[in-house]
Amino acid sequence: MSLKQSYNYFRARCKVVGLREWSDGFNSDNIPSSIIDKSYHIKQGQITGIKLNQNDQEVNFPIVLEVFVKGFRDPYSAIETSAELVEDILIECLKATNRVTQGNGIKNITFESAIFEPISANNDNAVKTTINFRVLSILGL
Repeated sequence: MSLKQSYNYFRARCKVVGLREWSDGFNSDNIPSSIIDKSYHIKQGQITGIKLNQNDQEVNFPIVLEVFVKGFRDPYSAIETSAELVEDILIECLKATNRVTQGNGIKNITFESAIFEPISANNDNAVKTTINFRVLSILGL
């Protein structure tokens, strides 16, 4: 198993709910307006070792999904659409048949929090939702 598998897992789940990835390495502030509606960005946080034995190392780390939705005529509709997308993402990511039967080293995925914000102080017509997950994974040695 590689840590890359966690990215692949979340990419697959986001694709199922109809999102497109903004694949800039670290920066989601420069997402173009042409793809800002129903797009996402993945970030991985600090990796922490949990348990080590002669065969593998268990690790725990945060994955942050930033989901972008544009409100076209009514800014509040972007919040409602974001809430629906977050619910769909949570269902898809946390479904037991998806998260614990991977065979790629992912042992578990848990939801921690989500927050809805305007994309910037100057643009409240687009919503950025930050969804925080925690991934428990096994690295084969």
